[in-house]
Amino acid sequence: MKKLSFLLFLLALSLNVYGQRIDSFPADPNAFLPVFEEFILAVDLKELEENFEEFKLAYQGGGYNEREQGTIVRIANKMKKDRMTAIPYFQNYLQTLTALKKIDADQKHFEPWHQILEGFLDDPKRSKLEYKSFLTYCQQFFDNQILRYSSGGTNWAASSNDFAFVYEEGIPYIAYEATDLFAYRKEDTMRIRETRGRYQMLEEKWTGDEGRVDWDHSTPEVQVYVTFG
Repeated sequence: MKKLSFLLFLLALSLNVYGQRIDSFPADPNAFLPVFEEFILAVDLKELEENFEEFKLAYQGGGYNEREQGTIVRIANKMKKDRMTAIPYFQNYLQTLTALKKIDADQKHFEPWHQILEGFLDDPKRSKLEYKSFLTYCQQFFDNQILRYSSGGTNWAASSNDFAFVYEEGIPYIAYEATDLFAYRKEDTMRIRETRGRYQMLEEKWTGDEGRVDWDHSTPEVQVYVTFG
């Protein structure tokens, strides 16, 4: 145990020392990648290397246009200014960015999502832990369309991939013009059909109108529903 603790201490120390060697990344998107690669790969972790290689392939292969590359550089520099390390912060960012790209072929969510990230980074009241938690939440949402996950409670998911990010007064939302919502726990499921509204991502609160609520229980003959407009 003492040996493991000592090794973890050395890893953290090496990250801090390397972090002092670089104050910022080049603003030029072409010059950015080699410096960013050196920063990321200074940490000898296979998973992080795989995350970076997937990002690098998209970055160099036309997956991001010049404006989007500039946005990535700007976010990376703000993260670096806040003394965020390769692990866990930059790794979370790369993983979530890749997850977003897989569901966003036309890149319509890229800028609105990064506006939220920038809002977090520019807000002195937001901690690095809140930023990391938000990235983790977004990755889960991009991967599974899960609005709220609870290992022992109620989970919420949306059926539609047609959503929009909204950022108002420092609060991020996921907005839907039309979707079905599912709330499920153990053997019971509630479904809100054909509703619209938006989900407050931090307070885990849905605000919407219209739709029909169905309850599906473990007993097949029980059918309960409510319609509202």
